[in-house]
Amino acid sequence: MAHFPSPRSYTGEEVVEIQGHGGRAILRASLGVLLAAGATLAKPGEFTRRAVTNGRIDLVEAEGLAALLEAEESDDLLAARRALGELGPELRRLYADAVAALAEARGAHDYPLETQGELLEWTGTARGLAGRCRQLAGSRPFEAGALEGSRVLLLGPPNAGKSSLFNALAGEERALVDGAPGTTRDLVSAAVRLGGRRVTLIDSAGIREASGLEGAGVERALAAARAVDLVLWVEDVSAAPAELPVESAILVLSKTDLAFHPGRGETAPGALLVSAKEGRGVAELRAEIERRLPRAPGAASARQRELLLAAAKGMEDSEAEEAVFAEALQEAVEQLGRLVGASDGIGEAAEAVFERFCLGK
Repeated sequence: MAHFPSPRSYTGEEVVEIQGHGGRAILRASLGVLLAAGATLAKPGEFTRRAVTNGRIDLVEAEGLAALLEAEESDDLLAARRALGELGPELRRLYADAVAALAEARGAHDYPLETQGELLEWTGTARGLAGRCRQLAGSRPFEAGALEGSRVLLLGPPNAGKSSLFNALAGEERALVDGAPGTTRDLVSAAVRLGGRRVTLIDSAGIREASGLEGAGVERALAAARAVDLVLWVEDVSAAPAELPVESAILVLSKTDLAFHPGRGETAPGALLVSAKEGRGVAELRAEIERRLPRAPGAASARQRELLLAAAKGMEDSEAEEAVFAEALQEAVEQLGRLVGASDGIGEAAEAVFERFCLGK
C-alpha cells in the first residue's frame, strides 16, 4: 500500500494506492470489500478530472496528457509533447493577457474620469489579442488533418458492398445495408482510430447515372473524392469490372465469399480482396490504409479551436459603444477561461476530454 499525501499527489487529494497480489479472483474479492465499504468505481478520466478540479493541471494539460497516452508512434508522441510544451503555455498566456486587458476595459468603463484616454489603448490591445487567437486557431496544430484526422472515402458502383465494408472498418453498424442498389444517398461518416491516428471514414452513394435525390448523392460523392486524403474504390467481385473515376484509389474487391464474375478473373493487380460478411481481408485493408495515410501533424482539439475563434469574435467588437463593448469582452474572456478550464470548472464541453482516458486515469 502506498500513500500519496495532499497536496502533492496527482489529484491534489489524499490518495492511497492498494497493490493486490495474486490472480483475478483475489483482486475481484478485494474490490468487492472496498465497494461494500462505500468506495465507488472510477469513471474514465476520473483522476485527471479531479486534478483539473483541484487546480493541479488545466484542461489544456489534460488534453495534452490524453494525446500522450494515445500515442502509438514517435510522431504522435512528439505532437503530444509539443501540445504540452508549446501550445499549452501559449493558450494560458492568451487567457492571462485577456483577463488583464478586461480589467483595464472595466476600469475605463466604470471610472471614465480617472482613466480618461485609456480606452483607446485597450481597443488596440483587444484587437491584438483577437489577432493572436485567430493566428493560433489557423496554425498547424489546428489544421483539419490534425483535428479530424485523415479522411478516407469509400466509393464504387451501387451494391458493391461499400456500406458493409464501412461498418466493418468502423466496428459498428453506422450505415444502412440493403440488397437493393442505391440505399446510400448521402455521405455517412464515422470517426475511428487506425494505428493510433485519427481517421474519418466516409460512406457514399453508388456511382452510376442517376437523377433527383440519388443523382445529388452521386455528385456529392464525386465531389468528396476530390477533397479526401484517400479513396477506396470498392467493387463486387461477382459483378463485371467498372471503370475507376478517380486516380490513386485503392482497388478493393469485396464480397469475396461469392463467385468471381467471368470477366474479372481470379485476381487484379494491386487489388485487396475482402469479405465484410466473413471478416476476411479487413485487417489487411486497415493496414494498407494506415500505410497510405499521412500522419496527423498535431495534438490540438476542435474544442480549443472553436473557443479561440469565439473569443476572437468577441474581442473584435471593440468599437461598439462602451456598455456593449464591456459585455463582448467579458464573454471573450469567459470563452478563453472555458478553454483552459478556469471559468466554469468542469463543464459539459469538457466531458469529451475525460472520455478519452481509460478507466480511472
